[in-house]
Amino acid sequence: MSKRKKQTVPSKKTQVSNNYAGKLSLVVPCFNEGNRLGDLFSKLQRFHSDWTGNFEVILVNDGSTDDTLEKLQTKGDAFSAATGVSVAIVDLETNKGKGAALKAGVQRATGDHILTLDADMATSPQELLSWIPLLPGNTFPEDAILIASREHEESKV
Repeated sequence: MSKRKKQTVPSKKTQVSNNYAGKLSLVVPCFNEGNRLGDLFSKLQRFHSDWTGNFEVILVNDGSTDDTLEKLQTKGDAFSAATGVSVAIVDLETNKGKGAALKAGVQRATGDHILTLDADMATSPQELLSWIPLLPGNTFPEDAILIASREHEESKV
């Protein structure tokens, strides 16, 4: 038997060129998402493992009638304790709709740039690792809005 040298695979942190030096705010509106929050926090954990920059998470409970708020608090506290990432929960006592929830989350955000995500994580924050190398200087431009759409004719779903 020949001995093989163990190969190490670099993490995405070393593979993705990222010059972002600001603070990113992830804003996630939630309405009756109690059953989906495990996946949401799993994807946030993966993002934390690969993202080289500073970020915070703003979770907005939009008047949920299930256990969403309790799970957001429990899982948010656990995520923050494990990662050191700030997690804020905004609680809208009555359902006001996605637009109002996003507005409340954006108002609470303290980052230089804001990424809004759906609670089902149909698009993961990991996508930023694909976008940043395509931007000038491998960072987000100032005073710009970037919009991604799965409906765009050149989108690859």
